[in-house]
Amino acid sequence: MFDNLREQDLLRFQGPFGTFFLHDELDRPAVLMAGGTGLAPIKAMLQAAFEQNDERPFHLFWGVRSQQDLYQHSQLQAWSEKHRNLIYTPVLSEPQTEVPWDGETGWVHEAVLRRFPDLSNVALYTSGPPPMIEAARPI
Repeated sequence: MFDNLREQDLLRFQGPFGTFFLHDELDRPAVLMAGGTGLAPIKAMLQAAFEQNDERPFHLFWGVRSQQDLYQHSQLQAWSEKHRNLIYTPVLSEPQTEVPWDGETGWVHEAVLRRFPDLSNVALYTSGPPPMIEAARPI
């Protein structure tokens, strides 16, 4: 792309969609559903919540294809051990058969529904690729 650019060429960029911040719904558990690199804003929200001593329950579901895509797995496990109000659930859509995995599999939004069949009493936050967000809209 950059090989063909010239001075004063017009570039169009498309930024993230929507607004994304943790609401003050302290009486409801926060269910955080991230897909792939959509973990970044979710992780930032969690970090801010921990710094503010937010004690509401958090349940983070992080959907990726395979074990090798869990680039923040150790960090999130450490957070869930340190912060008793955080449950971390990684979800693999295409687990590698040669690497043992006994965790959740399938689509991340389906894992959320298995754990929370009734989402009316939770605050749901989603971040990830548009197809994941679209698949999660009905829930």
